[in-house]
Amino acid sequence: MQKVFEEVGSLDRRCYEAFALSEDILMEHAADGMADFICERFGASKTVLIVCGGGNNGADGLALARLLHTRFAVKVFLAKEPKSEMAKLQYERCQKIGVGFTQELSDADIIVDAILGTGFGGELQEPLKNIITTLNGFNGVKIACDVPSAYAFDAHFTLTMGALKTTMFEDKHKDLLGEIKVLDLGVAREVYEEESDVYMLDEADMQL
Repeated sequence: MQKVFEEVGSLDRRCYEAFALSEDILMEHAADGMADFICERFGASKTVLIVCGGGNNGADGLALARLLHTRFAVKVFLAKEPKSEMAKLQYERCQKIGVGFTQELSDADIIVDAILGTGFGGELQEPLKNIITTLNGFNGVKIACDVPSAYAFDAHFTLTMGALKTTMFEDKHKDLLGEIKVLDLGVAREVYEEESDVYMLDEADMQL
C-alpha cells in the first residue's frame, strides 16, 4: 500500500522546520529526479520542450532545463513570466548558463508540462488553455511535472513530488496521468511522508 495525501504543503514545511531542508534544496532534488528519469528513459540527443508557468511548478521546470542543458537540445517556453521568488531565481540561473528560450511552441521528442501545480484551483483560462491544447496535439512524449496542469494536460508520465495526491485518482483526472513516479525531495519518501488515512492498494496487496 502507498500513502495518499490531500495536500503536501504541510509535508514540505516539515522538511524546512524539522530537517533544515530549504525550499531551494527540495526543488533541486525534484529537478534532479526529473532529469535522471529523462536521461535514463530517453538517452541523449533528444529535443526537449519545457513549458513553464510563473509559480513554483514553473520553477521546477526551469531547474530541470538547467540540468538538461547541453545533454539535450532544450528549449523553454514561458507560458507566464516568472512570478514566485523561486521562479525568478531559477530563471536567473538558466539565463546565466545560456539555457535556450523560445517564443513559439513547436513539437519535440520530449514535452514537459511545468505550467500549473497542485496549488491551482481555479478554472483554466486563455492563453493557458490554448497552450495546453496545443501541447496535447504534439507527438512527443509528454511528461507532467508534479501533476498535469489543471488536469487538462494529457501526460504519458507524471513525475510527482514527494508523495501521491488524492486528486490524481479522481475519476475525472486519473486517465490523464499516464505512468506515475514519485520523486524524493532530499529525504527518503518514508521520512517525507507522515501518517495518512488514505491509501492506494498495489497489486501485491491483492490476495485472490
